[in-house]
Amino acid sequence: MKLLDKPATQLEGFDLQRYLEQGTFRYHLGGKTKITIDLRLRRQTTLHLLEAPLSRNQRVEPFSRDDEWVRLHATVTNTHQLR
Repeated sequence: MKLLDKPATQLEGFDLQRYLEQGTFRYHLGGKTKITIDLRLRRQTTLHLLEAPLSRNQRVEPFSRDDEWVRLHATVTNTHQLR
């Protein structure tokens, strides 16, 4: 890795969040169809998803009383990555 001497430039009118939401880096299945996912995961598996959510409406809730399992609910673009 090399530190550059010149500053980064920002494209006028560019919105990174909107760019990512358009699914630019994903292989879409069925156009831009949104699907709802409801997953049961071990709590430790979801830690990175709390920092980088799958969607704006993502919810992580306790699934069981022992706190080992959680339920993740989100609406996401139907992509090949989910298959």
